[in-house]
Amino acid sequence: SQKGIEDQLRTWTTELHDNGFKVMDYNNPYVSASAPNSAPDYQYGAAHGFFEMAPDGGPATSFFLSGGPQTISTMDLTNPDAVTWFQGLLQRSFDLGYDGWMHDFGEYVNRSSRFFDGRTGLEVHNEFPVLSAKAMRGAIEGHDAHVFTRSGYTGSQAWILEDWGGDPEATFDE
Repeated sequence: SQKGIEDQLRTWTTELHDNGFKVMDYNNPYVSASAPNSAPDYQYGAAHGFFEMAPDGGPATSFFLSGGPQTISTMDLTNPDAVTWFQGLLQRSFDLGYDGWMHDFGEYVNRSSRFFDGRTGLEVHNEFPVLSAKAMRGAIEGHDAHVFTRSGYTGSQAWILEDWGGDPEATFDE
């Protein structure tokens, strides 16, 4: 997480820019419910209904293994206010001096969840990467940025700048 080391990151990105480099960050459409540095963002998003909702009415969660095991909630990108909030979170990358990021994931949608627009996770699942890419595209507007996206679905191509196919093996072994 970048919380608590913002000054170091700004210094680092400035030094890299001074040496002619562009600097990429990493973002996804989730907020960790278990990482201590994410607690304020998670509490804000939960209090405002910005996550997909479980059948019991609380934020839906998923197990997530990236940089260590976490419990995450997926942004409800059918909610225009949640999209605006998500774009504000993405703005933090620019505020730290990054020139863009890998826009990853988009497939952790719980089938039984409910979304702001009334649909279930089953109905939103395939469209979610499109919604995530569209939100990302709005966030980079006005910036000299480059973002590459991994997750997609029919319609994503209207919003992404570059698609990355995932984690292919660096071998020709069977």
